[in-house]
Amino acid sequence: MYIRHADRYIWQTTAVSPRRVVVRGIPYCITTNKEDQVKVLRKQSLYIVDGIIKAMVPAGKEGIWLKRAEVIYDARVRGGIVLTPGFINAHAHPPMYLLRSTTWLEREVATTEESLVLARKIERAMNLADQTIAALGDFTEQQKFGTTTVVSHYHTPKATR
Repeated sequence: MYIRHADRYIWQTTAVSPRRVVVRGIPYCITTNKEDQVKVLRKQSLYIVDGIIKAMVPAGKEGIWLKRAEVIYDARVRGGIVLTPGFINAHAHPPMYLLRSTTWLEREVATTEESLVLARKIERAMNLADQTIAALGDFTEQQKFGTTTVVSHYHTPKATR
């Protein structure tokens, strides 16, 4: 079976859950090397088997992968892709990075309720600079542990951009 979907996907199987996927020509891939240094690679292709990235090569060097793949996603068509392999945190509250410390007051001088009241007061007083610093700290801490995609559930569009 060979189906094209708007020239971006090529579905080469009738399998409900394809095991082998090729993503061709990714414009930008943000990843780390063996020394944990962040690298931005251009025009790469990925070979994924059972949800695990098995290899990455420069676009155009996919070779045998294209015959083995059950789904081919062609990122060269219409572009616009930045790939960041890693964990996804789909429920983040970036300002909590700074506010967490207020909950420690419970152990020293305040009850849990008093700590939460204080945290809410501090949160309401946060300005854009405070929110930006909190977002940067939160996202940086998450990236250290492999989280590369974060969905903020806190309405700070200017701070999280």
